[in-house]
Amino acid sequence: MRADKTGTVKLVTPELSIWDKLELEFLLGGRSGTYLTRIEGFEEECPIIARPEWLSGEPLFCEGSPCGVTYFGPVCAYRFASKVLRSFTSNQREMYVLAAPRSFERIQRRRFARVEISIAFRFKEVSRVIAGTERYDDLEWQHSSTHDLSAGGILFSSDHAIKPGSILSVQLSLPATGWVFRTLAKVARCERDVAGMWLIGFELISREEFSVKIGNIDLSFFPEPYQTFGENERNLISNFVFNEEVKIRRREYHKESEL
Repeated sequence: MRADKTGTVKLVTPELSIWDKLELEFLLGGRSGTYLTRIEGFEEECPIIARPEWLSGEPLFCEGSPCGVTYFGPVCAYRFASKVLRSFTSNQREMYVLAAPRSFERIQRRRFARVEISIAFRFKEVSRVIAGTERYDDLEWQHSSTHDLSAGGILFSSDHAIKPGSILSVQLSLPATGWVFRTLAKVARCERDVAGMWLIGFELISREEFSVKIGNIDLSFFPEPYQTFGENERNLISNFVFNEEVKIRRREYHKESEL
């Protein structure tokens, strides 16, 4: 099966199990509400859940309401359309039966999956610093915004060209996470776009890759935070990209539900 640019492919069915976490999204007249619950059993193929915890939006959960359901597995997320069929009481707890899923969408956790998103960041062109002809602190920051983002690199536009192979120092803050990343990067592509701007892509370089992808450089030329980007930080970006993909699928589901 072929994946689209968001990494989403159609599947027949995953194996849902008791205690799997589900996120329920309800849509009514342009309003939305999101809830969290777990599977507590099955009635034939229909998941049984306890009354879910409200997470955000408006209180739209009620018996008979259609909903979009996201199941977060260990390596990917699955999404399916469902409905709150009925309620019953068990051991003094209010339980609900969801309609059995007919089809699923899988959202993959590909390591270097890309997501189209605009995030402000800043950078310096530091090739002359590496060559020893300029001091890092004397360089001015340049500012731009991402066109897309992955754990492997960034694509953005600039009003001037940057030669492939050039080394940048990059500072990026991921929205709503509090994470600020500082690392070196290597320009991989630079070409004109239809608007006449320069479309530039660069590769984020971890500390383990410095000697291979940049060469033997004197890291004392750079502030210490730019020497510490590693696999843990790359995984945080990967998780952020995955969560953004899930949000995109939610918005698409809401648009389809409004038709």
